[in-house]
Parts: sequence; structure tokens; C-alpha cells
Amino acid sequence: LPVREYRHMVLNHETGHWLGQGHFTCLGGVAAVNQQQFRSLDGCSPSAWPLPFERAMVAARFGVWPTLEGFEPYLLDESELAAPS
Repeated sequence: LPVREYRHMVLNHETGHWLGQGHFTCLGGVAAVNQQQFRSLDGCSPSAWPLPFERAMVAARFGVWPTLEGFEPYLLDESELAAPS
């Protein structure tokens, strides 16, 4: 990555930790921002930005979820958080 993109990646990676994310491994394709890209890409392409699944995990952790129509979040109510019976 160019230096500017590398700085974005480091900031986004550490912000991911602050938001409760751990490290991810390469599943092929574009690397997750919380993959330790500075150590190894393990066959993935570098990326400075969180992937949709990373954003969704953080959104779920904080009780918001993107709508299907776009990225506008809505608040979950208690019934949506309950385990299926």
C-alpha cells in the first residue's frame, strides 16, 4: 500500500480493536482491515477500509443494523436480540 493508504489501514485497524474487533485471517480476495496486513497478506489483496462483514459485526455489537435498502441504520428492539425458541 502507498504510505497514505497504509496510514488509513493502521488507523482503521486500531479503531476496529477499540470497537471490539479481534484479528481476522485471509479468506481469499480483499483483506479485512482487522487482518494483520502489516505482518502478512496470506494471499489476500491489501485494503485500508473495513469490509461489509466487519461493519456489520460492529453495528450488531452496538445494536444497530444496516437496512437492506442502504446503509441507514435502525435500532434493534429487544425482541430482535432474543435467541430463537
